[in-house]
Amino acid sequence: MRTDDSVAVRKFAVALDGGIISPNTLLLIQAKTGDVGEVSRSLETMDEILEVYEVMGERNIACKAVVHNMTELKCLMKKINQTKVGNVEFSIVLKAIKGEYLHNRK
Repeated sequence: MRTDDSVAVRKFAVALDGGIISPNTLLLIQAKTGDVGEVSRSLETMDEILEVYEVMGERNIACKAVVHNMTELKCLMKKINQTKVGNVEFSIVLKAIKGEYLHNRK
């Protein structure tokens, strides 16, 4: 038992390589646009996009995409931001509870 205020370890952190994410990382993307038809057509031409949906709520476009590394993620984000969208939200799927998930596929 320590009786003094000294601490041997003051901070512990894990540093991950920013260029690597799991292969076949599934993304959920939601966006707000004034022209759902035009943006949907743009999104469906992108190779990384698997599915595109028109949805109701704060955002009116939702889609699923797969990327293999941070470079692909940044490229996809840039392509999406060049369309007529605003208020884009990207979420990385950590674990699928139910449904098809491509994480373990080659």
